[in-house]
Amino acid sequence: RKFTAEEIKQAGLSAQRYRGTGDMFRGRLMIPLQDAQGRVVGFTARLLKDVKDAPKYINTPQTLLYDKSRHVYGLHLAKDAIRRSQFVVLVEGNLDVISSHQAGVRQVVATAGTALTEQNLKALSRFTDDIRLCFDADRAGIAATERAIPIASKVGVSLSILTIPS
Repeated sequence: RKFTAEEIKQAGLSAQRYRGTGDMFRGRLMIPLQDAQGRVVGFTARLLKDVKDAPKYINTPQTLLYDKSRHVYGLHLAKDAIRRSQFVVLVEGNLDVISSHQAGVRQVVATAGTALTEQNLKALSRFTDDIRLCFDADRAGIAATERAIPIASKVGVSLSILTIPS
């Protein structure tokens, strides 16, 4: 598409630190990150097989289009279901959202990992004030749930916790 190497780098699609190739997504399942209107603003990627010292997930770095603290994964697909059901389920990962949508549960969105922010909750509050957290039951998920309580109070949304038995 005639983009320069510098434009590709500024968009967060290449980096020299990954195996020296500039192709930071090689050997990974790539998932587009889209804004609330469905426009692609970045990418996340998961390793397809274990590689020593390689992170399991990588994301586009912050760019003019992608801001991790403001991004809500899947919102462009879930907003109608959120309006109809009058609640949203917030999960940790993009693959959790994809699996839920495939199973027909469409009012599910995700933060970037457990990094729930005030901006995430404000974006969701445009569609509902009933936010239901369903983070993983590991230490990180529990800590993120505890951090979410004062943020939800500040934004003025109702927060409930969903637990899934192991």
